[in-house]
Amino acid sequence: MLVNGTAYPTITLAPGQYRFRILNASHDRFLNLQLYRATTGIVSGFSGLSGGSGYTSAPAVTITGDGTGATAVATILGGAVNDITITTVGSGYTTANITIAPPASGVQATATAVVYTAAPTEVGMVPAAQSPGFPDTWPKDGREGGVPDPAMRGPAFLQIGTEGGFLPKPTVLNNQPVQWNLDPTMFNVGNVLPQRDGGGTLILGPAERADVIVDLTSFAGRTLILYNDAPTAFPALDPHYDYYTGAPDRRDIGGYKPIPPGVGPNIRTVMQIVVSGTPTTVVPDGYNAGTLSALETAFAGSTGIFQKSQDPIIVGQTAYNTTYATTFPATWPNWGLSRISDGSISFQKVDGTVMSNFVMKAKAIHDEMGATFDDYGRMSAKLGLELPFTNAAIANFILQNFVDPATEKVKPGEIQIWRITHNGVDTHPIHFHLFDVQVLNRVGWDGFIRLPDDNELGWKDTVRMNPLEDTIVALRPVQPQVPFTLPNSIRPLHPAMPLGSTEGFSSMDPATGDQWATPQTNQMVNFGHEYTWHCHILSHEENDMMRPIVLNVDQLLYAVLGSSLWQWDMGSWTQIN
Repeated sequence: MLVNGTAYPTITLAPGQYRFRILNASHDRFLNLQLYRATTGIVSGFSGLSGGSGYTSAPAVTITGDGTGATAVATILGGAVNDITITTVGSGYTTANITIAPPASGVQATATAVVYTAAPTEVGMVPAAQSPGFPDTWPKDGREGGVPDPAMRGPAFLQIGTEGGFLPKPTVLNNQPVQWNLDPTMFNVGNVLPQRDGGGTLILGPAERADVIVDLTSFAGRTLILYNDAPTAFPALDPHYDYYTGAPDRRDIGGYKPIPPGVGPNIRTVMQIVVSGTPTTVVPDGYNAGTLSALETAFAGSTGIFQKSQDPIIVGQTAYNTTYATTFPATWPNWGLSRISDGSISFQKVDGTVMSNFVMKAKAIHDEMGATFDDYGRMSAKLGLELPFTNAAIANFILQNFVDPATEKVKPGEIQIWRITHNGVDTHPIHFHLFDVQVLNRVGWDGFIRLPDDNELGWKDTVRMNPLEDTIVALRPVQPQVPFTLPNSIRPLHPAMPLGSTEGFSSMDPATGDQWATPQTNQMVNFGHEYTWHCHILSHEENDMMRPIVLNVDQLLYAVLGSSLWQWDMGSWTQIN
């Protein structure tokens, strides 16, 4: 993993507050960024194994010393211990001892612990189990490799902005390892939990950005590690792509060999921040309370940073009460939230106007579930439409290729609200080109409404859309103001194929769900000012998970279907000859 073009960089800073602007520019990796003090040492292995004799089952292995959290397991062969695997490397060790339980009858096995203390490159790890003194939200799922030692937490992130601009108010993000929804009674079990529920710290999908302030004052004389434990794929972790210190040998499943400390590949230890000065008392999850208070004042109200620097939000919600010094409706019907069965939404605008039963446009995502394939027979992911008259129990999608005629059209300044239904397995970072996008809420297919996290409020360009949930967004196009005329996008529907070709088009009429009576052919089309929405996982984007959006309704779209000329206007085709 590279940071500004460098693998595992180190930066030295004086104690104080710093502003970091972070972009996840990964091909397909999500990030859950945290800060931890580097540990003095970990148990990285063993030496001098004497296997003993008389063992009939694998004995317990205990690691003691001046650190905490290291664990190991033994295997036996022919009545002797033939190997020891370090399952959690522990935290804070400079010396350690390994004790192997004796057999009922025979010779006790022995081994010597190897402790890595060469450089401050590692985050101390402890078992993911209920432990006294751990934060309530610390994972207890017994995950492979353990979780960071909470006693080594670094400063919190004080987030003030995203890729869409400033947040309506600053938000404090305490260090928190990633956590999944493990409740089997919920429809979206297996998704990463919302940040507010302990799902993570600074979670960024590809193309998401964060503008944060970090206070290093109490960490003088220490080394901090920027740490990432987001799963890849997200949310369903594939161990092939999980590289970290102490990871097991995965070559039998096509993965990588064991990774020793201090070297790569390693997607967990992203970079080091060396804080100069004399060590003082550290404050885990610390931040400058005076800075937070000053920012809260600066962001709030009609003279605040958000209102002065951003266009008004589209949908009023209670999360924006302080920002606009007003009280938006907190309950149905004008609460600005969508339930799973809603086809329209009611809300109050910033100016007090109530918009009743504003119709949402139904969109769809489908991926790697055996129902969508590319031209070469490979499973793929698609964007598309959800047909009318579906409900929470029955979903009927029309999946579209990039080359299919545009079904998303907006007028300059027009507001639209999309309900995007996701039937699949991946969380997709959906990127909207040249739109102001407001995340309204997510709702699981079981009906549970999930509000946006505090650091998703305001405007966004890229929105994470989770499996088996509907994501509701309000959007408004942004027209670039330039001192010259912007030409329309006039191109073939399928730029890679000759005109008249029928190859690459879907066979379904998006208005009815029925098969086209006459196959779609490749024609020159005026897309007006062409925008796009797409998944920012690069392999998905390049595999056609992208759709055009047309801005400028003065430029109508035409296509030849068979011997007839058809006009596309705001969601339907009309035969004009």
